[in-house]
Amino acid sequence: MEGHSIKQLLENTIFSYITDTDKNFICEFTEAMNQIGYTSNGKIVDGICYGRHMMIFRKMNVKSDRVYARLYFRDSGVVVRLFFSNVTDHSNYISLTPDYIKESFVGNRAQCNHCRGDICKFRKSYQIDGQDYDKCNGITFKFFEPSVERLPSYMELFLQFYPQKRLKQLYS
Repeated sequence: MEGHSIKQLLENTIFSYITDTDKNFICEFTEAMNQIGYTSNGKIVDGICYGRHMMIFRKMNVKSDRVYARLYFRDSGVVVRLFFSNVTDHSNYISLTPDYIKESFVGNRAQCNHCRGDICKFRKSYQIDGQDYDKCNGITFKFFEPSVERLPSYMELFLQFYPQKRLKQLYS
């Protein structure tokens, strides 16, 4: 679905399962991502196995399929998924984040069970506070129960991994 603003798209009855609070977050997150150069191109797509629907954010004006963020629309609420690499390089920052951010990096969710042995291209291995973590890349860095109040923290985290000098001051 595309061609209208996200707010207009969310008014469609097929999105009636999304709460007004979550719809507001979706609009605010989309605007914040647009401000720093990332877009879903105004599209809400089938959620495949991630939820009923989702939005996929890529860098604006770049011919690349690289995904930087997704919003999953589920019956239980919206989930933010951010795509990060080189996590250890940001471990000092992560160790100082609020629990609702830090938990995604150090909690038990997405633990790698080494289902593909010791060599797996889907494993995210990193260190935070001197502790090693192995996470399954297919399900890492999800943030549940997002809110507009937490949006500045998500954006600051995103900008730690994808810095934009002239825009970073918006969220730090």
